[in-house]
Amino acid sequence: MKQLGTFIGSMISGVLVFAVWGQLASGYGLLGGWFAALVVIGLAWSLCHYVGVIDNKDGAAWVDLGLPVGVAGTALGVFNGVPLSHALPTLGILAVGAIFGGFAAAMVTDSKATEQED
Repeated sequence: MKQLGTFIGSMISGVLVFAVWGQLASGYGLLGGWFAALVVIGLAWSLCHYVGVIDNKDGAAWVDLGLPVGVAGTALGVFNGVPLSHALPTLGILAVGAIFGGFAAAMVTDSKATEQED
């Protein structure tokens, strides 16, 4: 059942970003963009992490909301007729960032384990 909650919570966060953020930013400018960031991401984070809709095992890293937002944005573009090839450079850069983030997380984890042994 938690997998279904993870799917639904991720879907809601991705859809909210692309349904609300642009409207607020175009209607209210920079302040609307900041308000959207606070409300949309705050609501999605609270729903997924604080309430516990997303299945996060104890001691495991949180799979945050970036992936569902990226998938929703890519799907929105494809469904609106934009070729998938236009998204590939951005997706490639995201993959490189994820790899660097994984290495950084591993280094922090190793550092903490070394500190606890001392």
